Amino acid sequence: MKTLIVFCSVALVAGSCARLQACQREPTSNRSEGLTGRWVGEYRMGGQTTFLSIQLSRKDGQWTGTCLRPTLDWSSELRVVKIGSENSLEFAMSGPDGPLVVKGTSSAKEIRGAIGEKGRSGDIVLVRTADLHREYLDGLAGDYEFPDGGLIVFARENAFLCFLDHRSGRTGRLMPESPVDFWTGPSLGIWYPKAIGFHFLSDSGGNVTGVEIAEGQRKEHARKVQRYQEQNVEIRSGPVVLSGSLKLPPQPIPRPAVLLLAGSNSQTKGGQNGLLGLVGDQFARHGFAVLSYDKRGSGNSGGKRDDDYELLSGDGAAAIGFLRNRPEIDRARIGIWGISQGGQLAPIVASKARRIAFLINVSGSVVNSNQQEIERTELQLRADGFSEQDIADAVHLQQLKFQYACKRDNWDQYKSALDAAKGKKWLPDPYIGPPETQQHSAWDFWKCGVEPALYWESVHVPVLYVYGEHEAYSKPEVNFARFERAMMVAQNNSYTLKRIAGAEHSMTKAKNGGEKELPWTNTYAAEFYPLMTSWASRALQTK
Repeated sequence: MKTLIVFCSVALVAGSCARLQACQREPTSNRSEGLTGRWVGEYRMGGQTTFLSIQLSRKDGQWTGTCLRPTLDWSSELRVVKIGSENSLEFAMSGPDGPLVVKGTSSAKEIRGAIGEKGRSGDIVLVRTADLHREYLDGLAGDYEFPDGGLIVFARENAFLCFLDHRSGRTGRLMPESPVDFWTGPSLGIWYPKAIGFHFLSDSGGNVTGVEIAEGQRKEHARKVQRYQEQNVEIRSGPVVLSGSLKLPPQPIPRPAVLLLAGSNSQTKGGQNGLLGLVGDQFARHGFAVLSYDKRGSGNSGGKRDDDYELLSGDGAAAIGFLRNRPEIDRARIGIWGISQGGQLAPIVASKARRIAFLINVSGSVVNSNQQEIERTELQLRADGFSEQDIADAVHLQQLKFQYACKRDNWDQYKSALDAAKGKKWLPDPYIGPPETQQHSAWDFWKCGVEPALYWESVHVPVLYVYGEHEAYSKPEVNFARFERAMMVAQNNSYTLKRIAGAEHSMTKAKNGGEKELPWTNTYAAEFYPLMTSWASRALQTK
């Protein structure tokens, strides 16, 4: 199942930084070397403002770069033309009518200049972000309480901190300006201009004590509170060692527990947008031990990155085994929570681990995974305003693509449809991004797909199945119907189907859930977080 792109990562400094101290790169004597790293900002041209993030790096005297414009395209390459000794620089990136050329000057904190293409011109500003250790960001993560009892939670997503204000549901990524000063932009995918500032506080020993938050003229202070302990752990899955995090609340031993399964692609223990960290915090504050881990080949986990369901479900089963061997955990009260691909994997993990207490599936399809991809294409194109003819053509190409993946009997028909689609805006990722050769490795990955519903047919424990009102990765009505048939086979009446009003695939508020809208989302649906823990607590009472 596809997800939003994982944004450009930032190069890290080696070493340890467990307390609130400076964890940036050492200053360099060559001023141009100071341009390496991540810059975020915007350019204005032709009456339109476009957010962008760029990453500059230098190796063996050669400059390279990448550019991300989430409202226009996925990550693309920058062509670095010149880095001058007098703080001047020039680079080019793709534009609708040819290369967009940027010429500007840099200071320690900003790049400003002009941008232009074929008779059009405008201005650009980019702001430098600090490079901080991941383990340092882990030291800032956790719960912070406002004087009125409200809570704001910080969780790490790879090289970013993300936050959730439980009072409003507001969420976002934090851009580091210094080790103690951060800002967030208007939304999860748009990080500039600066919308909210965060200043972390510490005591004389360098221990984090609180955070000051400034939004416009309004300023607030929240003190850091410890609602649970968190341990770094290692999980062995065959020859692979997975790096994980175990949250342990202060409830009496043995505690109930929940394993969190991330969505597709490379994800660390905090999950995309910090969602696993935020969900884990919700469970831990309500008495559950919580385990999550860097997916294989990601973060600090070993192995090669692979979205093979057999391997990933084996990793999940190994994580369940890890929990059962911990003295703090009640072996009879371990559940599984999964989102997207993690929701697809949940019943497969349960079939391997056995004796699971409950399952929560958030936005995970139960139909054949290849069918789900066809559904995703139709739903996302319609949400993003494509014509019905475009949708029909794209769905037809997807059907031919997966027919070839499964049966290998229609290459000429598929290739003809692919050639006819060249130049269509719906062809590239994130909509289809199809292979163009018979030798592409994707064919062996897709094959005939995986049908999670076949595994749900053997699930006899309580299940919560959650979809958003504006789900655009698979059709809720089709998946709910197939799930209910699976429950009939299993003779399991202990299940709950739930549509979250106003929510999209990842449970943020949306209007249609399309790819064009997702970068602008910034608030979680109000009922999502309390629903999970209240339902899981009731499910365990029945055991």
